[in-house]
Amino acid sequence: MSLSAFRKKINSRNLLLLLSLVALAYALWLLVILLRFPGDGVGVYVGRQLIVKQVPAGSALQSGDAIIEIAGRDLSEELLQPGVWHTVLFTGDQTGRHYTIMRGGETFQVEVLWSRPRPTLFLVRAGMLFVVGLSLLLGAIVLLRGKGQEHSTQLLTFAFVLVAVNQINNAFPAANANVLLAWGWLFLPLDALSVVLASGLTLHALLLFPNVKSLLRRFPRLPWLIHLTIPVLSTLAVFLWGDGTVLGSRAAFFAVANPLMGLELLGGAISLGHTYLTSRQPGVRNQIRWIFWGMIVALLPWMCFYMIPSVIWGAPWLPLSVTNVTVIFVPFTFTIAVFRYGLMEIDWIINRTLVYALLTVLLTVVYLLTVRVVGRIFERQTGVSNDFMAGVIAAAVLFLLFNPLRIYTQRFVDRTLYREQFDFHRVVREISEDLSDTIFLGDVVTLLTNKVPWQLGLSTTDLLLLDEPRELYRSSGEGAWQIPTSSPLVKWLQFNNATLAVHKLDRFPPKMQPAIQELAERDVEICLPLHHHGMLTGLYFFGSKLSGNLLNRQEVDALVLFGHQAAAALQNARQYRELQDYSQQLEARVAARTAELLDERNRLDMILQNIADGLVVTATDGTILLSNPAFLRIVGRSMESVSGHALWEILPLEGLEALSGQALERPNEVITVEVTETQPAAGRAIPSVYRVVACALLQHRNPLLGQTSNTHPEISGVVTLLHDVTREAEVDRLKNEFLSTVSHELRTPLTSILGFATVIRRNLKREIIPKISPDDLRGQRVLERIQWNLGVINTEGERLTSLINDVLDVAKLEAGKIEWELAPVDIVEVIESSVAIIASLAETKQLSLRINLPPQLPPVRADRDRLVQVITNLLSNAIKFTDDGQLEVRVTVVEVPAGEPASASLLGERCPPLSPGGWLAVSVEDTGIGIAEENLTRIFDRFQQVGSMIMGRPQGTGLGLTICQQIIDYHDGYIWAESVLEEGSTFTFVLPLAEEAT
Repeated sequence: MSLSAFRKKINSRNLLLLLSLVALAYALWLLVILLRFPGDGVGVYVGRQLIVKQVPAGSALQSGDAIIEIAGRDLSEELLQPGVWHTVLFTGDQTGRHYTIMRGGETFQVEVLWSRPRPTLFLVRAGMLFVVGLSLLLGAIVLLRGKGQEHSTQLLTFAFVLVAVNQINNAFPAANANVLLAWGWLFLPLDALSVVLASGLTLHALLLFPNVKSLLRRFPRLPWLIHLTIPVLSTLAVFLWGDGTVLGSRAAFFAVANPLMGLELLGGAISLGHTYLTSRQPGVRNQIRWIFWGMIVALLPWMCFYMIPSVIWGAPWLPLSVTNVTVIFVPFTFTIAVFRYGLMEIDWIINRTLVYALLTVLLTVVYLLTVRVVGRIFERQTGVSNDFMAGVIAAAVLFLLFNPLRIYTQRFVDRTLYREQFDFHRVVREISEDLSDTIFLGDVVTLLTNKVPWQLGLSTTDLLLLDEPRELYRSSGEGAWQIPTSSPLVKWLQFNNATLAVHKLDRFPPKMQPAIQELAERDVEICLPLHHHGMLTGLYFFGSKLSGNLLNRQEVDALVLFGHQAAAALQNARQYRELQDYSQQLEARVAARTAELLDERNRLDMILQNIADGLVVTATDGTILLSNPAFLRIVGRSMESVSGHALWEILPLEGLEALSGQALERPNEVITVEVTETQPAAGRAIPSVYRVVACALLQHRNPLLGQTSNTHPEISGVVTLLHDVTREAEVDRLKNEFLSTVSHELRTPLTSILGFATVIRRNLKREIIPKISPDDLRGQRVLERIQWNLGVINTEGERLTSLINDVLDVAKLEAGKIEWELAPVDIVEVIESSVAIIASLAETKQLSLRINLPPQLPPVRADRDRLVQVITNLLSNAIKFTDDGQLEVRVTVVEVPAGEPASASLLGERCPPLSPGGWLAVSVEDTGIGIAEENLTRIFDRFQQVGSMIMGRPQGTGLGLTICQQIIDYHDGYIWAESVLEEGSTFTFVLPLAEEAT
């Protein structure tokens, strides 16, 4: 191995670990020595003399005795020579020796018995020193294993090892005086060297921890001066004030070393105090408070009961084994401070230490005063002091006063030294109250990021909220800080709802430490995850206090509760903002819809005001609610004079009141009638005719307002529209009269033409044809032409006759001059008669004609001849437009259930709504050319010849289907057609069955 590799391997950290192991081995060796050799069991203080501090039961020695000689030999002679005292004391008889002592100024000898050390006595005398020493060694090893590369930690570790050696080494004077003499050559120099070096190393470490002091930067060689000053000055004191003996020289050495060591510790305390007052780094002040608390608790008993009495009076009040019990707090507190473990707990610990220290003092004073007062009272009453009763009464008083005194002491300490915490909790409550009154998201974020740090005295706060794509947590501040959802920090916080303390870096997994380090660089001390319904909605970061102190546990708990409230406030603010956005959208939609309704209302109002027909809205009792100007012109009155009056009072038309009743009874239908004035008004020759359309006014209620549901609208009135058709009726009357007159006038010459054509054809056959020779080709051609012309005259005459008959039928139907003979009719007989009439035409085109009749068909109340006319017309049309295939007449009985009027699904898609009850349906189906969809609604109009246009030749008058529709309408039935081009058509009409038939 090379020298550089050896130096790298044997570094200061490894050397300190080796030194700790050596100290541990020394402790084990010393334990064996103390348990192996018989001893006197006397605990002594080593000063200018050996002063007895502790003696076992039955010993001839007493506390305060000064041991001058043992076995006739002076203690200072040959004390530092190894083996001399071992030979004198532990050869020959080892049951005891004569001790020369000084007691009360007198010198005499006593016989002191030796015995094997009892474990219990050894534990009482020296056990705690071993415990303290081992705890210091353990603390040193922990520091080296964790932060052994830091110079301040190495110095502190070295000091711990030396103090541990000093504690273990002091087991010699604590256990047996005779064993101390046998190993004095080792104990005395090791005791002086360890304690002197430990104090210097402690001061050096405190000048470096938690950061390098400016004094050390200005004087980098100051540590060497510190390490050399005490040994040099103490050694010089030996030469100046020593009496030449070993114990006297040692006393002179420590007479100078103890004050100097106290000054070193005081200097370290002053250095830490200066750092505490000037540093604003998070956690530094808490680290220093941990060190202060540990040093005070650990060293105060040693200073008060051992070192100061030794300097002033030459002997301690208590043995070192007792005063050094609290030294165990030194490695504990330094380890916490170095590793930054539990720094937030120091305020609570100091608080409880002060409370119970003051409480102990108060209880002691109360106990002593109570014992004295009660003792004097007993003495005055009985003449004899009763200490037992006085103690019992004092104990009872302490029992009664303990809790009130504890509460008072706690309040006194809190109000005196921890006022900042009181203010912190009060401010948190005040901010919580403000937060509960804030509903706007921007105000909540501003309060959490600006008001909280300002009022709580924190260096900073930041709030990162989850953005809408849910990919980043963004801050709203100027720093534009963002953390992705894939960050280990976020993933950890999603499943851990606990508060994250940044200064506890070592407690987190390695993959999280870079993210935690980034938080520390941003001066973040506490991170609160904000959860809502199991989802991490935000991260709330708190910086340290401006004073540099870390937040304590009570303050963190208060912030955790505040964080829960902040999460709820943020969620409420978000929901309020969403509600605002929705409200604004709703207002915009309502405004737009209101504008649309206003426009629609204006358009409707414009239409109502300018419509030529009279429109009136009446209530269910017929009272006029609304009317337009056209209606007012019809009645010749103003709106004020008609409002509140019944419609039939203002406009006395026959059947008007019955029409309103029908509209109310059948709210889903539109009722249309024509009414005529009974007498024409003054100045008019003929009465006015009105086509009146009425329907029920259905009002839909709003369920949100507690009104009727939309599925059950309420009838609130009747809307009536009056169209003046007087002129049209007169024109139609004149047209019908003209058609009737023309038809009658045309019949006479037409009959004559057909008669003469018949006479000419008969005479031609009888007189002319026989006389023309078959060989006369010219004559035969003329004869054929004459016969063809006569055939055309006859055909067109018959066609004209059919046209005149159809026109007369239409005129009679519209004029109501046809006499109807309504009676129960057997539909089977009607169909058979119609088929018999039209069968020859079907045979001519070689079309099959089928009749599909179910058994036992009920009769219908109708005019038989008119039904025959309808079926014959439908069959004739089917034959006309069918060149190949078949015709079928089909009859169906349909029962419509009670309830809403509905279409009979068995009768086709174009079947109109049928009212509940029984219906007889007759269908005529062909396989002809079919009818286009757009023509199905107009084939029932007058003079419409859809089939003729398709086939390119005239096929009729175009009035047959019109006549069929009027006949079926008169019977309260319906007729319609369904067709597919090039596949065929189906004409269907339905008639209501008589009630007795159903």
